[in-house]
Amino acid sequence: MVRLWNRVAHLVCIGFLLVSCPLHAADENWGTPYDDLFQEHRADVEVTKEDDGSVVRSVVLPGKVWISQRRRGAKVTTTAIDQSGRGGVLCAAGIYTAIQMVLDSCSDIDHPKGSQRLAVAMERVNKFIVENSVPLTTLERLRAKQRERVEAFEAQVRGDSPRSEPLQCLQKGISIRGFEPMLDAFAVQSDAEFHKWLDTLLGEPRLPVMNPCL
Repeated sequence: MVRLWNRVAHLVCIGFLLVSCPLHAADENWGTPYDDLFQEHRADVEVTKEDDGSVVRSVVLPGKVWISQRRRGAKVTTTAIDQSGRGGVLCAAGIYTAIQMVLDSCSDIDHPKGSQRLAVAMERVNKFIVENSVPLTTLERLRAKQRERVEAFEAQVRGDSPRSEPLQCLQKGISIRGFEPMLDAFAVQSDAEFHKWLDTLLGEPRLPVMNPCL
């Protein structure tokens, strides 16, 4: 209904030659998943026109997530940065998924205590993503994508080896060496310390984005 009214208002402006009241870029459909967010927070949207003809719109969403979109012709590029100081949730999700993928798939790589804590972290991160993502997703879809990554990883590492054989990763140069300090930290933390650490990342509802990443 809001979009319909905006279009009507725009036509009225044209009809009366009131060129000072064009349709605001925040209300336009740029064909991106974030259109509704820009419309919902249109009072806070900043719009500029660049010398090359590009139109840039940006907004800081609740939870201090900054989104900027640049449109030139039919091409739209999007930048999203978490400015909350808590970190990019999608970055954490990507790292945790990659480590868990190696731990679950490789028979010659193990970190029992860290792996248990990592599974808990993944459960909470996935729940946060499902509750706050745009466009909306489901836990089933999220887990299906993660399973696809695991299957693709195992197929790549295994090559022509029979699926019945344990997957050996170290001899192919695959390890979690760079992330062992994080897993070690997980392992020695008390439950209270561990969940407090997770609360720092996930304690404020906001749009999950990739940046900043580490």
